[in-house]
Amino acid sequence: MKRLPIALFFVLGYGLCFSVAAQKVDEIISSYTGANATGYLQPLADILTSTFNTGHIHKTSIDSGFHLYLGITAFNTTVFDDKSRYFTGVTEGLFSPTQQVRVPTILGPREIVTVNGLNGTSYSFPAGIGNASLTLAVPQITLGTLFGTEFNARFIAYDFGGDFGKLQFMGGGLRHDIGRYFLKKSRFKLSAEYCYQQLKAGAYGNLATHKAGIYAGHQWKIFNYYGYIGYQNGSMNIRYEGSKDASAVHVSLTNQNPLLISAGMGLKLWVFRLNLHGSFIRPVVLAASLGLNF
Repeated sequence: MKRLPIALFFVLGYGLCFSVAAQKVDEIISSYTGANATGYLQPLADILTSTFNTGHIHKTSIDSGFHLYLGITAFNTTVFDDKSRYFTGVTEGLFSPTQQVRVPTILGPREIVTVNGLNGTSYSFPAGIGNASLTLAVPQITLGTLFGTEFNARFIAYDFGGDFGKLQFMGGGLRHDIGRYFLKKSRFKLSAEYCYQQLKAGAYGNLATHKAGIYAGHQWKIFNYYGYIGYQNGSMNIRYEGSKDASAVHVSLTNQNPLLISAGMGLKLWVFRLNLHGSFIRPVVLAASLGLNF
């Protein structure tokens, strides 16, 4: 039985891959085709965009001299709302009469929804994968400073070989100290950020995200805290040729949650820095980073 390449978007979060062996291949493929494809897959764009756009900084201030940060950022994204777990599906093909039904998205429960039609016919909407949270971790390097600006980068790559090929996540960004122009002697810090990130999954799909926003907060020698407001955009393309008896799939998605509102705090422990960060606009993303700051 062939795994659907859609699973690639969960490789980082659910161990290595989730199995679809519990469902028939034709039932699963049908959820990625026709008018229902966008509704079924939309939560992927929302949850991955917000997850990758969280937890980029390790302290509120930007050091004025040379500094290097090497760390790991771990995320946990939880889906609380029904909007991410259900959508309105529409019966397709020759099934009659056409019906609109509340059915699971790919993040919804493992429940196949079946409706009855004329002449004893029925139509089944495939189940979701039944996972309400996503957990992953990525390495990050931050380097500065150049004219009040520091730069960060994230990167992960793994070659699965075979038809799947290589999974690659990479991203970079910069943060500029705005407060250096008018808050030179204040513990209150103000900075502006831009980040771009991309997830590529062989020939099957990709996700590209952009994020821009403002950090504001206070920095002390050991402790710091901040708030963040920004804008994010995520574009996802999913491509799948399917089997001999299934139609080819090409779905383009854009995240539906452009606003980012979050807060964080951090501690300095010798050369170590611990930072906790939370984003609170659907979906909820919690991030924790630990690294060496030189």
